[in-house]
Amino acid sequence: MGHAPVTAGPRVPHPGRSLPPGGAVLDSADLASPTPMRHLPIRSGLLPAILAGALLVAVVPGPAAAHTPPPVYFSWRLTEERLSMKMVVEEALFSDWFGLAPDAVLGADGRPTGEARRVVQARLDEWCEVRIDRVPVKGILESLQRQTVIDHELDYPYVYVTVVFGVKGRPNQVSLTWRKYDNTLGRYIEPVDAEIGAFGGGAYFEFRAAEPEFTWHAPRAETVREESWTPPVVPPATIAVPVASAALLLAAVIALVLGLRSRLPRRLSFPAAAVGLAAAAALLGVARVEVPSPFGTRFRMPDAREARLIFESLHRNIYRAFDYEAESDIYDTLALSVTGGLLDRVYAEVYESLIMREEGGAVAKVQSVALLDAAVAIPAAGDARHFGVQCLWRVTGEVGHWGHTHRRANEYEAEYTVVSGSEGWRIGDVRVLNQRRVEGEPPEGWTDARSRDEGK
Repeated sequence: MGHAPVTAGPRVPHPGRSLPPGGAVLDSADLASPTPMRHLPIRSGLLPAILAGALLVAVVPGPAAAHTPPPVYFSWRLTEERLSMKMVVEEALFSDWFGLAPDAVLGADGRPTGEARRVVQARLDEWCEVRIDRVPVKGILESLQRQTVIDHELDYPYVYVTVVFGVKGRPNQVSLTWRKYDNTLGRYIEPVDAEIGAFGGGAYFEFRAAEPEFTWHAPRAETVREESWTPPVVPPATIAVPVASAALLLAAVIALVLGLRSRLPRRLSFPAAAVGLAAAAALLGVARVEVPSPFGTRFRMPDAREARLIFESLHRNIYRAFDYEAESDIYDTLALSVTGGLLDRVYAEVYESLIMREEGGAVAKVQSVALLDAAVAIPAAGDARHFGVQCLWRVTGEVGHWGHTHRRANEYEAEYTVVSGSEGWRIGDVRVLNQRRVEGEPPEGWTDARSRDEGK
Protein backbone atom coordinates (compact mmCIF):
# COMPACT_ATOMS: atom_id res chain seq x y z
CA MET A 1 0.00 0.00 0.00
CA GLY A 2 1.33 3.47 -0.76
CA HIS A 3 1.82 6.17 1.80
CA ALA A 4 0.21 9.58 1.59
CA PRO A 5 3.04 12.15 1.83
CA VAL A 6 2.73 14.87 4.42
CA THR A 7 5.09 17.86 4.49
CA ALA A 8 6.55 18.90 7.82
CA GLY A 9 5.16 21.88 9.71
CA PRO A 10 6.00 23.76 12.90
CA ARG A 11 7.42 22.09 15.94
CA VAL A 12 5.28 20.92 18.82
CA PRO A 13 5.22 23.51 21.64
CA HIS A 14 6.91 22.39 24.80
CA PRO A 15 4.78 20.01 26.93
CA GLY A 16 3.23 21.77 29.88
CA ARG A 17 2.19 24.90 27.99
CA SER A 18 -1.51 25.55 27.60
CA LEU A 19 -3.17 25.25 24.25
CA PRO A 20 -4.48 28.46 22.68
CA PRO A 21 -8.28 28.89 22.65
CA GLY A 22 -9.73 26.40 20.22
CA GLY A 23 -6.83 23.99 20.61
CA ALA A 24 -6.00 23.23 16.95
CA VAL A 25 -5.41 19.54 16.18
CA LEU A 26 -1.75 18.71 15.59
CA ASP A 27 -1.29 16.72 12.41
CA SER A 28 1.53 14.26 11.82
CA ALA A 29 3.57 16.99 10.21
CA ASP A 30 3.58 18.92 13.48
CA LEU A 31 5.27 16.17 15.45
CA ALA A 32 8.86 17.33 15.23
CA SER A 33 10.64 17.86 18.55
CA PRO A 34 14.15 19.17 19.18
CA THR A 35 16.77 16.67 20.26
CA PRO A 36 18.24 17.56 23.67
CA MET A 37 22.02 18.11 23.78
CA ARG A 38 24.28 16.81 26.50
CA HIS A 39 26.57 19.29 28.23
CA LEU A 40 30.12 17.91 27.89
CA PRO A 41 33.39 19.34 29.21
CA ILE A 42 35.47 21.05 26.45
CA ARG A 43 39.23 21.45 26.48
CA SER A 44 40.35 25.01 25.76
CA GLY A 45 42.67 23.89 22.95
CA LEU A 46 39.78 22.31 21.05
CA LEU A 47 37.50 25.36 21.19
CA PRO A 48 38.66 27.01 17.90
CA ALA A 49 38.26 23.74 15.99
CA ILE A 50 34.81 23.15 17.41
CA LEU A 51 33.68 26.67 16.52
CA ALA A 52 34.98 26.25 12.97
CA GLY A 53 33.14 22.97 12.61
CA ALA A 54 29.94 24.52 13.94
CA LEU A 55 30.20 27.34 11.41
CA LEU A 56 30.68 24.86 8.56
CA VAL A 57 27.58 22.91 9.61
CA ALA A 58 25.57 26.13 9.86
CA VAL A 59 26.33 27.25 6.28
CA VAL A 60 26.15 23.84 4.58
CA PRO A 61 22.55 22.49 4.42
CA GLY A 62 21.95 18.76 4.61
CA PRO A 63 20.05 15.95 6.29
CA ALA A 64 21.77 16.75 9.61
CA ALA A 65 19.54 19.82 9.89
CA ALA A 66 16.41 17.67 10.02
CA HIS A 67 14.52 17.13 13.26
CA THR A 68 13.13 13.66 13.82
CA PRO A 69 9.44 13.39 14.83
CA PRO A 70 8.76 11.51 18.08
CA PRO A 71 8.15 7.74 17.84
CA VAL A 72 4.64 8.05 19.32
CA TYR A 73 2.35 10.97 20.04
CA PHE A 74 -1.23 11.35 21.32
CA SER A 75 -3.76 13.99 20.36
CA TRP A 76 -7.10 14.00 22.23
CA ARG A 77 -10.23 16.04 21.38
CA LEU A 78 -13.18 16.32 23.76
CA THR A 79 -16.69 17.50 22.86
CA GLU A 80 -20.07 17.00 24.49
CA GLU A 81 -20.71 14.05 22.18
CA ARG A 82 -17.41 12.20 22.10
CA LEU A 83 -13.76 11.97 23.06
CA SER A 84 -11.43 11.11 20.20
CA MET A 85 -7.87 9.83 20.53
CA LYS A 86 -5.42 10.02 17.64
CA MET A 87 -2.28 7.99 18.24
CA VAL A 88 0.50 8.69 15.74
CA VAL A 89 3.15 5.97 15.94
CA GLU A 90 6.18 5.00 13.86
CA GLU A 91 5.56 1.99 11.62
CA ALA A 92 8.44 0.06 13.20
CA LEU A 93 7.14 0.73 16.72
CA PHE A 94 3.57 -0.05 15.62
CA SER A 95 4.67 -3.42 14.27
CA ASP A 96 6.63 -4.15 17.45
CA TRP A 97 3.72 -3.29 19.72
CA PHE A 98 0.85 -4.80 17.75
CA GLY A 99 2.66 -7.65 15.98
CA LEU A 100 1.35 -6.50 12.59
CA ALA A 101 3.40 -5.86 9.48
CA PRO A 102 2.62 -2.43 7.98
CA ASP A 103 1.43 -4.06 4.74
CA ALA A 104 -1.09 -6.12 6.74
CA VAL A 105 -2.84 -3.10 8.25
CA LEU A 106 -4.84 -2.10 5.18
CA GLY A 107 -6.59 -4.29 2.66
CA ALA A 108 -6.82 -3.87 -1.12
CA ASP A 109 -9.72 -1.45 -0.63
CA GLY A 110 -7.62 0.83 1.57
CA ARG A 111 -9.58 -0.05 4.69
CA PRO A 112 -8.22 -1.77 7.81
CA THR A 113 -8.32 -5.55 7.60
CA GLY A 114 -10.48 -7.48 10.04
CA GLU A 115 -7.42 -8.97 11.70
CA ALA A 116 -5.80 -5.55 12.12
CA ARG A 117 -8.94 -4.11 13.70
CA ARG A 118 -9.28 -7.02 16.08
CA VAL A 119 -5.63 -6.96 17.22
CA VAL A 120 -5.38 -3.18 17.57
CA GLN A 121 -8.69 -2.97 19.47
CA ALA A 122 -7.64 -5.73 21.89
CA ARG A 123 -4.22 -4.21 22.61
CA LEU A 124 -5.63 -0.71 23.10
CA ASP A 125 -8.25 -2.06 25.50
CA GLU A 126 -5.32 -3.39 27.54
CA TRP A 127 -2.99 -0.40 27.37
CA CYS A 128 -5.30 2.59 27.24
CA GLU A 129 -7.82 3.35 30.01
CA VAL A 130 -10.32 6.20 29.88
CA ARG A 131 -12.63 7.22 32.73
CA ILE A 132 -15.29 9.83 32.15
CA ASP A 133 -16.58 11.22 35.44
CA ARG A 134 -14.95 8.17 37.11
CA VAL A 135 -16.80 5.61 34.95
CA PRO A 136 -14.55 3.39 32.75
CA VAL A 137 -15.35 3.83 29.05
CA LYS A 138 -14.36 1.37 26.33
CA GLY A 139 -13.04 2.92 23.11
CA ILE A 140 -14.15 2.05 19.58
CA LEU A 141 -11.51 1.83 16.86
CA GLU A 142 -12.61 4.27 14.16
CA SER A 143 -9.77 4.23 11.64
CA LEU A 144 -6.25 3.06 10.79
CA GLN A 145 -4.15 4.96 8.26
CA ARG A 146 -0.59 4.84 6.95
CA GLN A 147 1.09 8.14 6.17
CA THR A 148 4.60 9.36 5.55
CA VAL A 149 6.00 12.47 7.17
CA ILE A 150 8.42 14.17 4.76
CA ASP A 151 10.85 16.41 6.58
CA HIS A 152 13.97 17.88 4.94
CA GLU A 153 13.78 15.26 2.17
CA LEU A 154 13.69 12.46 4.75
CA ASP A 155 10.73 10.07 4.91
CA TYR A 156 9.25 8.92 8.23
CA PRO A 157 6.52 6.27 7.84
CA TYR A 158 3.80 6.45 10.50
CA VAL A 159 0.52 4.76 11.37
CA TYR A 160 -2.43 6.88 12.51
CA VAL A 161 -4.79 5.13 14.95
CA THR A 162 -8.07 6.89 15.78
CA VAL A 163 -10.27 5.69 18.66
CA VAL A 164 -13.51 7.30 19.86
CA PHE A 165 -15.19 7.19 23.27
CA GLY A 166 -18.83 8.13 23.86
CA VAL A 167 -19.34 11.11 26.18
CA LYS A 168 -23.07 12.03 25.95
CA GLY A 169 -22.74 15.43 27.63
CA ARG A 170 -20.16 17.83 29.05
CA PRO A 171 -18.16 15.94 31.70
CA ASN A 172 -16.60 17.30 34.88
CA GLN A 173 -13.42 15.28 34.50
CA VAL A 174 -11.76 12.84 32.12
CA SER A 175 -8.89 10.58 33.20
CA LEU A 176 -6.51 9.24 30.54
CA THR A 177 -4.02 6.43 31.22
CA TRP A 178 -1.39 4.89 28.92
CA ARG A 179 0.50 1.79 30.11
CA LYS A 180 2.70 0.68 27.18
CA TYR A 181 6.31 1.86 27.07
CA ASP A 182 8.57 -1.17 26.54
CA ASN A 183 9.55 -2.48 23.10
CA THR A 184 12.02 -4.89 21.52
CA LEU A 185 13.59 -2.23 19.29
CA GLY A 186 15.74 -0.82 22.05
CA ARG A 187 13.90 2.50 21.76
CA TYR A 188 13.53 4.68 24.84
CA ILE A 189 10.24 6.48 24.23
CA GLU A 190 9.57 8.12 27.60
CA PRO A 191 8.12 10.58 28.10
CA VAL A 192 5.27 10.15 25.61
CA ASP A 193 4.07 13.60 24.57
CA ALA A 194 0.33 14.25 24.37
CA GLU A 195 -2.12 17.11 24.14
CA ILE A 196 -5.84 17.56 24.72
CA GLY A 197 -8.23 20.15 23.31
CA ALA A 198 -11.57 20.66 25.04
CA PHE A 199 -14.23 23.35 24.79
CA GLY A 200 -11.96 26.12 23.58
CA GLY A 201 -8.97 25.27 25.78
CA GLY A 202 -6.63 22.44 26.55
CA ALA A 203 -3.15 21.51 27.67
CA TYR A 204 0.02 19.65 26.76
CA PHE A 205 1.09 16.81 29.03
CA GLU A 206 3.22 13.66 29.19
CA PHE A 207 2.68 9.98 29.89
CA ARG A 208 5.37 8.18 31.89
CA ALA A 209 5.59 4.65 33.29
CA ALA A 210 5.90 6.12 36.79
CA GLU A 211 3.02 8.58 36.15
CA PRO A 212 0.83 7.01 33.44
CA GLU A 213 -2.34 9.00 34.18
CA PHE A 214 -3.48 12.51 33.27
CA THR A 215 -6.80 13.97 34.41
CA TRP A 216 -8.53 16.83 32.62
CA HIS A 217 -10.87 18.91 34.76
CA ALA A 218 -13.55 21.18 33.40
CA PRO A 219 -13.37 24.83 34.51
CA ARG A 220 -15.30 25.21 37.76
CA ALA A 221 -15.91 21.47 37.70
CA GLU A 222 -17.89 19.90 40.50
CA THR A 223 -16.19 16.92 42.06
CA VAL A 224 -17.14 14.00 44.26
CA ARG A 225 -14.99 12.85 47.16
CA GLU A 226 -13.31 9.55 46.35
CA GLU A 227 -14.72 7.97 49.51
CA SER A 228 -18.23 9.07 48.47
CA TRP A 229 -17.89 7.46 45.04
CA THR A 230 -16.45 3.99 45.52
CA PRO A 231 -16.41 2.09 47.74
CA PRO A 232 -19.16 3.80 49.74
CA VAL A 233 -18.23 1.91 52.92
CA VAL A 234 -15.34 3.33 54.90
CA PRO A 235 -12.69 0.61 55.46
CA PRO A 236 -12.95 -1.06 58.90
CA ALA A 237 -11.16 0.88 61.62
CA THR A 238 -8.23 -0.78 63.37
CA ILE A 239 -6.49 -0.34 66.70
CA ALA A 240 -2.73 -0.72 67.21
CA VAL A 241 -2.18 -3.07 70.17
CA PRO A 242 1.35 -3.11 71.76
CA VAL A 243 1.64 -6.86 72.27
CA ALA A 244 4.85 -6.82 74.33
CA SER A 245 3.60 -4.07 76.63
CA ALA A 246 0.25 -5.80 77.06
CA ALA A 247 1.95 -9.08 78.05
CA LEU A 248 4.23 -7.37 80.58
CA LEU A 249 1.32 -5.38 81.98
CA LEU A 250 -0.67 -8.57 82.45
CA ALA A 251 2.28 -10.23 84.21
CA ALA A 252 2.67 -7.19 86.50
CA VAL A 253 -1.00 -7.27 87.43
CA ILE A 254 -0.84 -11.00 88.20
CA ALA A 255 2.23 -10.51 90.41
CA LEU A 256 0.55 -7.65 92.24
CA VAL A 257 -2.65 -9.65 92.86
CA LEU A 258 -0.72 -12.66 94.14
CA GLY A 259 1.21 -10.45 96.51
CA LEU A 260 -1.92 -8.79 97.87
CA ARG A 261 -3.53 -12.17 98.48
CA SER A 262 -0.41 -13.40 100.30
CA ARG A 263 0.10 -16.22 97.82
CA LEU A 264 3.48 -14.75 96.92
CA PRO A 265 5.85 -12.91 99.26
CA ARG A 266 5.35 -9.20 98.85
CA ARG A 267 9.09 -8.63 98.85
CA LEU A 268 9.07 -10.54 95.54
CA SER A 269 5.67 -9.70 94.04
CA PHE A 270 5.80 -5.92 94.46
CA PRO A 271 9.25 -5.45 92.89
CA ALA A 272 8.26 -7.84 90.08
CA ALA A 273 5.11 -5.83 89.42
CA ALA A 274 7.10 -2.58 89.40
CA VAL A 275 9.65 -3.98 86.95
CA GLY A 276 6.83 -5.29 84.71
CA LEU A 277 5.09 -1.91 84.67
CA ALA A 278 8.34 -0.10 83.85
CA ALA A 279 9.16 -2.54 81.06
CA ALA A 280 5.63 -2.27 79.66
CA ALA A 281 5.96 1.51 79.53
CA ALA A 282 9.38 1.29 77.88
CA LEU A 283 8.15 -1.10 75.20
CA LEU A 284 4.89 0.75 74.50
CA GLY A 285 5.86 1.57 70.90
CA VAL A 286 7.41 -1.84 70.11
CA ALA A 287 5.75 -4.91 68.57
CA ARG A 288 2.43 -3.21 67.81
CA VAL A 289 -0.22 -5.27 65.98
CA GLU A 290 -3.24 -3.83 64.11
CA VAL A 291 -6.50 -5.50 65.13
CA PRO A 292 -10.06 -4.70 63.97
CA SER A 293 -11.82 -2.05 65.99
CA PRO A 294 -14.64 -3.42 68.19
CA PHE A 295 -16.74 -0.44 67.09
CA GLY A 296 -17.16 -1.86 63.56
CA THR A 297 -17.38 0.08 60.27
CA ARG A 298 -19.05 3.37 59.45
CA PHE A 299 -21.01 4.01 56.26
CA ARG A 300 -20.42 7.39 54.68
CA MET A 301 -23.32 8.76 52.64
CA PRO A 302 -22.71 11.42 49.97
CA ASP A 303 -24.42 14.75 50.41
CA ALA A 304 -27.19 15.83 48.02
CA ARG A 305 -24.80 17.55 45.59
CA GLU A 306 -22.48 14.55 45.38
CA ALA A 307 -25.43 12.16 45.09
CA ARG A 308 -26.71 14.06 42.05
CA LEU A 309 -23.28 13.95 40.39
CA ILE A 310 -22.97 10.22 41.09
CA PHE A 311 -26.40 9.58 39.59
CA GLU A 312 -25.73 11.75 36.55
CA SER A 313 -22.56 9.83 35.74
CA LEU A 314 -24.25 6.43 36.16
CA HIS A 315 -27.31 7.54 34.17
CA ARG A 316 -25.32 8.96 31.24
CA ASN A 317 -23.28 5.75 31.03
CA ILE A 318 -26.47 3.75 30.38
CA TYR A 319 -26.84 5.44 27.00
CA ARG A 320 -23.10 5.23 26.34
CA ALA A 321 -23.47 1.44 26.43
CA PHE A 322 -25.42 1.51 23.17
CA ASP A 323 -22.47 2.96 21.27
CA TYR A 324 -21.19 -0.61 21.00
CA GLU A 325 -22.34 -3.28 18.59
CA ALA A 326 -21.49 -6.47 20.48
CA GLU A 327 -24.14 -7.41 23.02
CA SER A 328 -21.45 -8.45 25.50
CA ASP A 329 -19.91 -4.96 25.36
CA ILE A 330 -23.33 -3.38 25.91
CA TYR A 331 -24.01 -5.53 28.96
CA ASP A 332 -20.50 -4.98 30.37
CA THR A 333 -21.00 -1.22 30.14
CA LEU A 334 -24.50 -1.35 31.62
CA ALA A 335 -23.12 -3.36 34.54
CA LEU A 336 -21.07 -0.30 35.51
CA SER A 337 -24.32 1.63 36.03
CA VAL A 338 -27.06 -0.77 37.15
CA THR A 339 -27.34 -3.80 39.42
CA GLY A 340 -27.40 -7.29 37.97
CA GLY A 341 -31.13 -7.75 38.49
CA LEU A 342 -31.86 -4.65 36.43
CA LEU A 343 -29.61 -5.40 33.45
CA ASP A 344 -32.10 -7.16 31.15
CA ARG A 345 -34.88 -4.70 31.91
CA VAL A 346 -32.77 -1.59 31.27
CA TYR A 347 -31.31 -3.13 28.12
CA ALA A 348 -34.77 -3.83 26.71
CA GLU A 349 -36.31 -0.48 27.70
CA VAL A 350 -33.48 1.71 26.41
CA TYR A 351 -33.09 -0.26 23.20
CA GLU A 352 -36.83 0.01 22.55
CA SER A 353 -36.69 3.78 23.11
CA LEU A 354 -33.97 4.13 20.46
CA ILE A 355 -35.94 2.38 17.71
CA MET A 356 -37.48 4.85 15.25
CA ARG A 357 -40.65 3.10 14.08
CA GLU A 358 -41.51 5.86 11.62
CA GLU A 359 -38.05 5.46 10.03
CA GLY A 360 -38.49 1.78 9.25
CA GLY A 361 -37.23 0.52 12.60
CA ALA A 362 -33.78 2.12 12.39
CA VAL A 363 -31.95 2.48 15.70
CA ALA A 364 -30.96 6.02 16.67
CA LYS A 365 -27.40 6.86 17.68
CA VAL A 366 -27.46 8.82 20.94
CA GLN A 367 -25.59 12.12 20.64
CA SER A 368 -26.27 13.67 24.04
CA VAL A 369 -28.06 13.08 27.34
CA ALA A 370 -29.07 16.29 29.13
CA LEU A 371 -30.25 16.19 32.74
CA LEU A 372 -32.87 18.97 32.81
CA ASP A 373 -33.89 18.66 36.45
CA ALA A 374 -33.11 16.36 39.36
CA ALA A 375 -34.42 16.17 42.92
CA VAL A 376 -32.33 14.03 45.27
CA ALA A 377 -33.80 12.38 48.38
CA ILE A 378 -31.25 11.38 51.03
CA PRO A 379 -32.70 9.09 53.76
CA ALA A 380 -32.61 10.49 57.29
CA ALA A 381 -30.86 7.36 58.55
CA GLY A 382 -27.15 7.77 57.94
CA ASP A 383 -26.63 4.05 57.33
CA ALA A 384 -29.45 3.66 54.76
CA ARG A 385 -26.94 2.97 51.94
CA HIS A 386 -29.26 4.20 49.21
CA PHE A 387 -30.78 7.42 47.92
CA GLY A 388 -33.55 8.37 45.51
CA VAL A 389 -33.60 10.64 42.47
CA GLN A 390 -36.60 11.97 40.55
CA CYS A 391 -35.39 13.55 37.35
CA LEU A 392 -36.30 14.92 33.93
CA TRP A 393 -33.86 14.39 31.07
CA ARG A 394 -33.61 14.80 27.30
CA VAL A 395 -32.05 12.29 24.92
CA THR A 396 -30.99 13.59 21.50
CA GLY A 397 -30.08 11.12 18.77
CA GLU A 398 -29.55 10.79 15.04
CA VAL A 399 -30.71 8.10 12.65
CA GLY A 400 -29.70 7.64 9.00
CA HIS A 401 -32.53 7.00 6.56
CA TRP A 402 -32.49 6.91 2.75
CA GLY A 403 -29.21 8.82 2.44
CA HIS A 404 -29.99 11.57 4.95
CA THR A 405 -29.99 12.01 8.72
CA HIS A 406 -32.88 12.75 11.06
CA ARG A 407 -32.32 14.29 14.48
CA ARG A 408 -34.80 13.30 17.18
CA ALA A 409 -35.19 14.25 20.84
CA ASN A 410 -37.26 12.64 23.58
CA GLU A 411 -37.81 13.77 27.15
CA TYR A 412 -38.35 11.36 30.03
CA GLU A 413 -39.30 11.62 33.69
CA ALA A 414 -38.59 8.82 36.13
CA GLU A 415 -37.86 7.87 39.71
CA TYR A 416 -34.60 6.07 40.46
CA THR A 417 -33.17 4.31 43.47
CA VAL A 418 -29.38 4.26 43.70
CA VAL A 419 -27.88 1.64 46.00
CA SER A 420 -24.40 0.87 47.30
CA GLY A 421 -22.53 -2.39 46.79
CA SER A 422 -19.11 -3.94 46.95
CA GLU A 423 -18.10 -2.17 43.70
CA GLY A 424 -19.63 1.21 44.51
CA TRP A 425 -22.90 2.90 43.57
CA ARG A 426 -25.32 1.37 41.07
CA ILE A 427 -28.87 2.13 39.96
CA GLY A 428 -31.01 -0.51 41.67
CA ASP A 429 -34.53 0.42 40.52
CA VAL A 430 -36.32 2.71 38.08
CA ARG A 431 -39.93 3.71 37.50
CA VAL A 432 -40.68 5.73 34.35
CA LEU A 433 -43.34 8.37 35.01
CA ASN A 434 -43.62 10.11 31.66
CA GLN A 435 -42.07 10.36 28.20
CA ARG A 436 -42.71 12.51 25.13
CA ARG A 437 -41.26 13.52 21.78
CA VAL A 438 -39.88 17.06 21.63
CA GLU A 439 -38.64 19.20 18.78
CA GLY A 440 -35.47 21.28 18.70
CA GLU A 441 -32.83 21.83 21.33
CA PRO A 442 -33.25 22.84 24.99
CA PRO A 443 -34.45 26.43 25.52
CA GLU A 444 -32.00 29.27 24.89
CA GLY A 445 -29.83 29.96 27.91
CA TRP A 446 -30.37 26.48 29.32
CA THR A 447 -27.32 24.51 30.40
CA ASP A 448 -28.30 21.74 32.77
CA ALA A 449 -29.66 21.06 36.23
CA ARG A 450 -26.20 21.57 37.73
CA SER A 451 -25.92 25.14 36.44
CA ARG A 452 -29.35 26.09 37.72
CA ASP A 453 -28.56 24.65 41.12
CA GLU A 454 -25.47 26.87 41.32
CA GLY A 455 -27.65 29.95 41.03
CA LYS A 456 -29.92 28.99 43.92
